[in-house]
Amino acid sequence: MCPFFVSLFYLASPKLLCLLELTGVVSVLDPPEHLFRIRLICTLLDTCGQYFDHGNYKKKLDCFLVYFQVSDNCVEFYQSKVC
Repeated sequence: MCPFFVSLFYLASPKLLCLLELTGVVSVLDPPEHLFRIRLICTLLDTCGQYFDHGNYKKKLDCFLVYFQVSDNCVEFYQSKVC
């Protein structure tokens, strides 16, 4: 898989939030209320996304966008539980 997509999937992974919810421990370096990961993903997509407009990369980008929306909804759900 393209390193660009590996990085995007890693940044959008909601695993950390699920782990935090189960253990009740909040990371000082990456608290759930910070939206750094989401902003970083949006910046990467804004910068490089235009080059993935055809073929297999377009399919991977479409798949990632669905995954990103689901993981973003998980973040919003987690924040509503905490606040």
